[in-house]
Amino acid sequence: MLVDEFKTLFAAKKCVGGSLDGASVNFGGANGIAKKVQDGMAPFAQFCHCGSHRAALCMSSACKTNDFAANHLRISQRIYVRYAFSYKRR
Repeated sequence: MLVDEFKTLFAAKKCVGGSLDGASVNFGGANGIAKKVQDGMAPFAQFCHCGSHRAALCMSSACKTNDFAANHLRISQRIYVRYAFSYKRR
């Protein structure tokens, strides 16, 4: 079971929380990971939505309705690709 594996990997008493994406497998009220951890070993642990995932969802939503945002994202991606795969990085 997930909780047993978690206990073997981490010190359960030291678990204070975590940051997860918004999927129901993570935050489901009955069977989500956060709920299982809180019920099984760390009742005071706090979980929140991951800021990076939220920002990505926000940008994706903005690009669907706003041409300026879509253009900004395209330019940012081109800059990233240029530097990520530049000659010095190889």
